[in-house]
Amino acid sequence: MDRPERVLGLADLVTRILDVVVDRARWVVALVLAGVVVCGQILYDFEAGRPRLQIDPSSEVLFPEGGEAREVFDLSRRMLGGDDPLVVAVGFDDVFAAESLRTIDRLTQALQEIEGVARVTSLATAPSIRAQDGDVSIGSFMESLPRSAEAREALAAEVLANPLFRGVLASEDRRTTALLVYLEEMPDVEFVRAGIDPAVTALAREIGGERVWVSGFPHFKANMSASLQRALATALPLILFFLVLALYLSFRSARGVWIPMATIAVALVYSLAIIVALGGALNVITTIVPPLILTLGFAYTMHVVHDYYHVLREADAAPSPSPGHREVVRQALHEVGHREVVRQALHEVGHREVVRQALHEVAMPVLTTGVTTAAGFLALAISPIPAISQFGIYALLGVGVTVVASLSFAPALLALLAPP
Repeated sequence: MDRPERVLGLADLVTRILDVVVDRARWVVALVLAGVVVCGQILYDFEAGRPRLQIDPSSEVLFPEGGEAREVFDLSRRMLGGDDPLVVAVGFDDVFAAESLRTIDRLTQALQEIEGVARVTSLATAPSIRAQDGDVSIGSFMESLPRSAEAREALAAEVLANPLFRGVLASEDRRTTALLVYLEEMPDVEFVRAGIDPAVTALAREIGGERVWVSGFPHFKANMSASLQRALATALPLILFFLVLALYLSFRSARGVWIPMATIAVALVYSLAIIVALGGALNVITTIVPPLILTLGFAYTMHVVHDYYHVLREADAAPSPSPGHREVVRQALHEVGHREVVRQALHEVGHREVVRQALHEVAMPVLTTGVTTAAGFLALAISPIPAISQFGIYALLGVGVTVVASLSFAPALLALLAPP
């Protein structure tokens, strides 16, 4: 079989599939909407009341797999430990005042009760190494809360004389203390999902008062995840607004707006649900995939709807009937006008044939565009950097879903509607 015959066979297969979409439009729409319900169950945990799609703020995805930078990073984590603490700084008039020490002790105990917290190092729990009778004694700075002013001053002197904790557990001006909140070993995605950072922040401000500051690498990761979520929450509605505006200015009709938007929404829901089902999450790079799916889906679906209206305009501008029916047509034109004759012809041929013709004309260009776009993202999918590789895979997946939705869901909706 030579190449032209293979191309012809592929085109014939595509045409047959498209005919099924038009002829079984109700089934196509029903199946797509049923899939949307399933995707909703995948995307949202209704029992927990939170979305399952998470943003991974970890930096590991930015290092090449097996590269020198990744090896050094992993080695440093193994040697120095990967338990970066949340740092809670609390301001007082005097850290070593009786009320301040009670607050520190109460906050330490409360933070240790948070699920996901392994331990808390503070004035109430930090170890103190002392020389005693020629031996080394290891205890804590506060075996119990000091009751007298002399005991509190002795505690202050001991802490500020210790080079390991001076400037950490207590500032040299005695106005600020830090509590180091160490976390249990868990992936960054799980840390963000568990909400440990906001829980620590809220509890510290509840007990420690207004002069509370939270920092540390885990806090940075949680805030980066929240910032990316806010960026998506802002960007997606803005993109949708401009897409709706562009569709309205292009088609000046309700169906010219809501059918492409519904198709884009379906493609986005399906794409994100597949990512979640595969155990994936968005990272600092792949967060641009949802806007990308919206814009690509807009382009593909707009081509379909544009060709639909183009075929309708061609029908409106159809030439006069054959000579054998000239007198009948002339009489009909005299009675009801040329446009009404066209409307009647459209109903006789069937509105679905208009959709079918438009779909046949636009299918191969849309498919070709989708394949070439997917090929570009495929090149990114083989990148050694996980974040870029994931972007390529997710974008490739999104392109495939948007092309299928544009050539199935959109024409099926058009076929179910009456002529405009």
